[in-house]
Amino acid sequence: MFITNRGEIEGRLDPIFHHPLYKQLEEKLKQASSQLDYLSNYIISFDTGKNLPQTDEGIPYLRTQNVRMIFPTLEDVSYVADTTNIKKTQNGDLLFVRVGVGVGDCCVISENEANSAFSDNVIRIKLKPGINPYYVATYLSTYIGRNLFFKGLKGSGKPVISRENIDAIVLPILSTETQSKIQADIFAATTQYNGKLSEAATMIHKVDFTIAKLIGFEFPEIVDKKTFVTKISELENRIDPHFYLPGFKDLIDNIRQINHAQLGDVVEFSNETWNQKDGFENEFPYIEISEIDLTSGKIQNISYIPISEAPSRARMVIRTNDIIVSSTRPHRGAIAFINEQQNGFIASTGFAVLRKLLRADISKEYLFYILRTQICLQQMLQRSSGGSYPAITTEELKKIFIPIPSPEVQQQIVVDIKAFIDKAEALKAEAKQDLEKAKQEIEALILS
Repeated sequence: MFITNRGEIEGRLDPIFHHPLYKQLEEKLKQASSQLDYLSNYIISFDTGKNLPQTDEGIPYLRTQNVRMIFPTLEDVSYVADTTNIKKTQNGDLLFVRVGVGVGDCCVISENEANSAFSDNVIRIKLKPGINPYYVATYLSTYIGRNLFFKGLKGSGKPVISRENIDAIVLPILSTETQSKIQADIFAATTQYNGKLSEAATMIHKVDFTIAKLIGFEFPEIVDKKTFVTKISELENRIDPHFYLPGFKDLIDNIRQINHAQLGDVVEFSNETWNQKDGFENEFPYIEISEIDLTSGKIQNISYIPISEAPSRARMVIRTNDIIVSSTRPHRGAIAFINEQQNGFIASTGFAVLRKLLRADISKEYLFYILRTQICLQQMLQRSSGGSYPAITTEELKKIFIPIPSPEVQQQIVVDIKAFIDKAEALKAEAKQDLEKAKQEIEALILS
């Protein structure tokens, strides 16, 4: 609880705008030795992209999930047809997430991402010479920069960034030398951060081979065949050649050599849905596919959204010990295990919800971990359909084969994987801590 004098109200009646934290940070910014100025005075142009139909080929199409703080990511980037009327990014552009997951994140376009299209939920600004876009993005990633930027955002459940918000950004105007030093520092810190994340990911990837050895499974040799033959007797109700690739056939043949069952015979799929009215007072906890950590399977963030603003896909009720599997691009491994604290939360209809076990010879934890291995993810890829965003239906997901070793081996697998994940998570936490420390040092440099 806090009190704001009438004379301090700046045309905004929403309480969070007048939080004492913002006042403290504004005073701290004013004490900086450098001159302060509005970002609007350094903006050449401001625009948003377009909502474009995605294709299998063409030019990269940057969406909100590709805009991350300071540096964009091309992981799982989509593509659109290259036409003359498409707005394209240029080296040095500054992109902002306008709305949705990651709202307020901003990144700088390098030569690697130049000539890309961008979506209508992404804002692009071009800056005048003399103001380094990497300095601006880095400043907005610091504690003081990000908090003061978010002070001006409007909207409770789904805040939206406007031209007004970006124009109102106040930042210290530093010498070009200092701006360049900040760019070099954040490049070095991010390189170190990405190196540790890569090390953590490599650690997790070794899990597949550990599990395979324990269950007596052998991954087939990868052979890139341009042509292949499939017998009529082996055809299912699918006519897409992708489904019959030899690599998929060899994988399933190897699974058939050990004890196994199809997923639909192992676990019951839940159809429990929420009517978007009852069960919550004002806001509801919502889990989106993008919040599943692909390395660990942990849910990174729970959004609390006003019931009146519930997305149409916010309908699946999840319970303790449920396993949720993303049906969109399932081979990426966006699969999570629901704990007691998440009981009764709402998930996107983009998840299949696995609930009641139908067999006594398999544990829920083992099922969760085996689903996240390439033994199962490759089967999900095989049974998916669609171009840039392949998806798997519930019926196709039920058909994937699950290896079922003895209960003792299942327990050993659970113990071993947890140990792998704990080590990887510790490495990621260390990487994050190092990056935050670097940002704090940069913030001190900006304010000194």
